[in-house]
Amino acid sequence: VRMCYDTSVYMEALSRIQMLAKGRHLVVYVATDHLLDLMREIAKSHSKIYNECTWKYVDHSRSLFNYSHTLRGDSQFIEFSENHGALGETALMDVWHLSHGEVFVGHLGSRFGKLSWWQAIARHNTFVPFFTVDGHSVCCDIDEACGRVAPAIVSMENCLTFSRDHSIYKVNGTEYWKSGAFVRYQLAADEIAFRRNLDPSYQPPKGYNSTYELFTGSKATA
Repeated sequence: VRMCYDTSVYMEALSRIQMLAKGRHLVVYVATDHLLDLMREIAKSHSKIYNECTWKYVDHSRSLFNYSHTLRGDSQFIEFSENHGALGETALMDVWHLSHGEVFVGHLGSRFGKLSWWQAIARHNTFVPFFTVDGHSVCCDIDEACGRVAPAIVSMENCLTFSRDHSIYKVNGTEYWKSGAFVRYQLAADEIAFRRNLDPSYQPPKGYNSTYELFTGSKATA
């Protein structure tokens, strides 16, 4: 479950960026379903940073985000929304908008947030620093419990290219909804076997086996 965070969490990150920028004027690119409410809150409760920065956002109708009135019948899936097409367009515009920033503040445990960060890297052709409000790392996929899968991130290649949605491995059944995905352990086991075939002395990252056993209830094979 992705948590929502108080506006003050984001403002604290912006304050830290201001400090690191050493007096440079900040232009803040904003994307949210509740734009006007958010900007009013920032102006009222965080007036200093509000007045010191320039705020930019995509000017599309926020009425599209009234999800409770757009779903057909009893469906709870947003892809069945009457405004599905328009929602996709606004998402693309907001991703494009956020990519102009040179520092990212947001969720890396969100496909939207992570895609916006990647798009910023592509736009600027360099690494973009980030403040992740939900604690997700770059390496951690959106539906993983980061602390638990960390030992299974056995290489930088694994970190940057892993995607559960595009893997050949199956998710872990009903446990997925309690513990998150541990598909990465299956990939890591294969990668470790491959590396040991090349170098019999290769040892997996510290804690890999014990974490695997704790997470899955079975012995690690690597």
